[in-house]
Amino acid sequence: MTLERLGNYPILTYSRGFTGCGNIEKAFDNEGIHLDITLAAADSDVIKTYVSLGFGVGIIVGTSYEPNMDSEFI
Repeated sequence: MTLERLGNYPILTYSRGFTGCGNIEKAFDNEGIHLDITLAAADSDVIKTYVSLGFGVGIIVGTSYEPNMDSEFI
């Protein structure tokens, strides 16, 4: 997955000030890619719920990914 490819989709991620949101914004800015954050939440489970409903691509911290429960997200 590349930032360029992610830039084609609505992004669901953390609210500003939470778990790396600034790093995500900076990475897109450094590449000159528009970042369309459709949902900003403070909780990974909220992000995963909206991804499962088809609202966009979720960017969460690796520790929030649970292989036994989240296999649909790969």
